[in-house]
Amino acid sequence: MRADSIAQEGQAVMPPIEGDDPGAFSLGPGSHSGEYGKGDGTSYGTVHVAAAAAMWLLLREDDIERTYGAAWQRVEAFRRLLRTTARPINGEPPANRTGVLDLEKLLLASLPAASRLKKAPPGKDEWS
Repeated sequence: MRADSIAQEGQAVMPPIEGDDPGAFSLGPGSHSGEYGKGDGTSYGTVHVAAAAAMWLLLREDDIERTYGAAWQRVEAFRRLLRTTARPINGEPPANRTGVLDLEKLLLASLPAASRLKKAPPGKDEWS
C-alpha cells in the first residue's frame, strides 16, 4: 500500500521518474485523496527495505558489531532476516521466497550466526 498525494488539484508536484503513479500527479478524481492505494515493484519496496535496514542497524548496533566482523556478513544477515521474517502474500509464499515486510518481527529476530552465512558472488541475489 502507498499513500496518494495530498497536493491540491492543479498544484505542481513532481512526477515519478519510472512512469505513471496515480498518487503522484493528477489523473482524475481521487488521485489527490490522501488515502491509500495499491502499489508494487521495486519503486515501492526499496524505500521500505532501506528504512527497515536503517532501523535494524540502529536498534541492533552493538549486537551486530559483536557478531559480525566483515561488512558482507552484516549484509547477508540482514538479507536472511528480511526473508525469513517476511509474512507470506495472501497466505502463500511467492516462488522467489520474498513476502510482506514484517518490521516488528525483523527487528526482534535473533541474529544468525556468522559461521552460517555465505558470501554471495558479486551480482547475485542469493542467500543460504
